[in-house]
Amino acid sequence: MAVKIGPSVNDCVTNFSANTGIKCHNTWRKKCPPQEQAFLLTFLALKKVRRLAGRDPPVLLLISERNVKTTAQIFNIPKTQRIPAMPEPLQFLAMPNAAVDEADVLILPIPLERTISFKPGTADAPAAILETTGQLEFYEEDAGWSPFKHMKLSVLPGFADDSSLTDAELHASLTRHVASFPAENLFIGIGGEHSLTPSLVEARMPEPGTVLFLDAHGDMRTSYEGSSYSHACPVTRLLSQGHKIIMAGIRSVYESEVELVEKEPCITLFLDWDLQGKGQWESFLQKVNSLQGPVYLSIDMDVFNPAVVPGVGTPQPGGFSWYQVIEVLESLFSKKQIDLRGVDVVELVPEQSRVSEMTAAKLLLKIISFWGCANGFNQKPETGSQMQVEYE
Repeated sequence: MAVKIGPSVNDCVTNFSANTGIKCHNTWRKKCPPQEQAFLLTFLALKKVRRLAGRDPPVLLLISERNVKTTAQIFNIPKTQRIPAMPEPLQFLAMPNAAVDEADVLILPIPLERTISFKPGTADAPAAILETTGQLEFYEEDAGWSPFKHMKLSVLPGFADDSSLTDAELHASLTRHVASFPAENLFIGIGGEHSLTPSLVEARMPEPGTVLFLDAHGDMRTSYEGSSYSHACPVTRLLSQGHKIIMAGIRSVYESEVELVEKEPCITLFLDWDLQGKGQWESFLQKVNSLQGPVYLSIDMDVFNPAVVPGVGTPQPGGFSWYQVIEVLESLFSKKQIDLRGVDVVELVPEQSRVSEMTAAKLLLKIISFWGCANGFNQKPETGSQMQVEYE
C-alpha cells in the first residue's frame, strides 16, 4: 500500500484515513503532542502501516517501540496488536523439521502481543530466538551428549493472532490447536506474552497438575486493564483449572496478590530475596525435585537478572543467574521419566546485543537435552534430526 506523504500533519492524516479506512478523532491534534505527531509522520514516511488482508475494520500494525498506546487512541483502535511477519519455515539449529507424528520435540512459535503493559516487542521473540539457535552447537555440554543425533524435532508453523477474535475466542482457539498435537512428545511454546500459558496448560494438562512458574512478577490479578486474559492474570486462570502453582523468582507483587497467596493453599511462593539465602534455595530445589504427577514448566524470561537477560517486556532488578536456572532444570529432570506435559518460554523482547535471544536459545537446548536424558533418548539409535544435515 502506498501512502502519499503531504507537506503537513493534516495531509498525512487525510491520506492515512483515505488509504486505510481508519477514522481519526476530530480532536486528535489537541490530544497528540508534537512528538506524537512526529511519530505518526515517521510511521507514514517509512510505510510501516499495513492492512490485514480480509480484516474489517483494518488494524494499525505498530512496529516502533515508542508511543504505542497513544497512537492506538488517536486512531480509535481498541487494542494494539502487533502481528509480525513470520518467516516460514522456522527451524531449530537449521535442522529440517520432522513430521509432526514422528517428532520427539515439538516447538510452537506463538507471537502473541495483545496485553503488554511496558516494553513492546515480545511478538518478535519466537522468530528471533529460533534464528539465534543457528549459533548453538549440537553438543550439549552439561549432559554430555548431542541430543539431536537421537531425537527428531519439528518447529511448527507459528500460531498467528487474529484481530477478529476476542481474547476469550483467541485463547480457546490456541487451546484447541495445541490439543490436536501428539501428547507423548516434549512440547515447547515460544512466546509471546505470558497470557498464553493457561491456554497451553489447558491443552497439555487437562487434569489437575503442578505448574512450575518462574517469573519476576506475581501475575495473579483477576483482571488487568479490562481483560482477565492479560499477561498479568495467568496464575488466576491456572488456579481456576485446578492446578497447584509453585512460583519462584517473584520480586514484584500487588497487594491483592499477597492476600491471595496467604489464603490460597494451591500456591507455594518463593520470593526472589528469600532465595538468595542458601537454606531457602535448597528448600526450593528439593520442592522441585519432589514433584509428583503431571508437571508443566513456564519460564518468563524476566525471572533472570536483567544483567543476564536485558531484553524483556517488564524488567525488574534482582533475579536468577544463568546457573541458578540450570540448577532448577537439573532438579526437575533428575527424576527419570518425569511426566512433563509442556514448557513455555515467554516475554522476551529482542534487543540489539542479542544476548537475550542467545540466552533463550541456549535455555531451550538445555531443556531439550535434560528431558531427553531423563526419558532415555541418549540410549536410542542415532536417527535424529542432526543426522540429516551436513555440518563442521
